[in-house]
Amino acid sequence: MYDDNDTLERFAFAVRSLLQLPVLAYADPGEQMITTELVALMKPCFPDWDVHGEYNRREQVEKRLGRLLEDGELVDYGIRPDIIVHHAGEKSNLLIVEVKRSVNNNVANDIWKLSGMTALDGIYGYGLGVHLGVDVVSKKATRCDVYKGGVLNVALTACLEEKLPR
Repeated sequence: MYDDNDTLERFAFAVRSLLQLPVLAYADPGEQMITTELVALMKPCFPDWDVHGEYNRREQVEKRLGRLLEDGELVDYGIRPDIIVHHAGEKSNLLIVEVKRSVNNNVANDIWKLSGMTALDGIYGYGLGVHLGVDVVSKKATRCDVYKGGVLNVALTACLEEKLPR
């Protein structure tokens, strides 16, 4: 098992590699293309883990998270994380990543998902969650918030910020 700093270093290496891909700067593609490339770059960084994009299942059941609405009603929603690092078939979940292009400021669902997926009392228990914003044309990370235990972790966010071009 990796410690938090090692996990973030491995992840940062993949992100730095992603931001150097000429085709991304040339085409400025959408989020799905960016996450597909990032998954491929993350796989060698986490050789003892399964790295998957758009993985919406836990066994044969759709991944779901509860959300408390303004009126106090708790509603279950199906979720589809952009990228997860886990041991498929086990409750061994290392990292969840939500990716946004820098021009997309619609982040509320990503934050809710990262909080729920990393919550200590939650059913998924991911060790870390990263909310990554990228500007592939300027080759920069515009956001790299790290969640642990269901909340934004300022120290780990600062650690990741130091490892990425900003």
